[in-house]
Amino acid sequence: MSIEVNGARYSYECEDLIEEVREEIELYDAEHSCFAICRAVQGVTFVTDYCLYEEELHEAKLGLAYDETAFRTTLGKLLALLIQQNEI
Repeated sequence: MSIEVNGARYSYECEDLIEEVREEIELYDAEHSCFAICRAVQGVTFVTDYCLYEEELHEAKLGLAYDETAFRTTLGKLLALLIQQNEI
């Protein structure tokens, strides 16, 4: 399932990121806290990366572009979101 905005459907290919998050869930669990890093693409916000720890997020924020943001979530919710945005 892609993301629909104003009747248009958008997707963002992120198979590699999906696999990384699946591996993290195996190491930790689906309820492990993380930070999703998002970027606006064509006016639609997609998750483009993630950090497991707040220290990583602070380092990542130094390199964030003006159209990137971050929010706290769990690995399980992050995985569901990535799968949704990956499909057409």
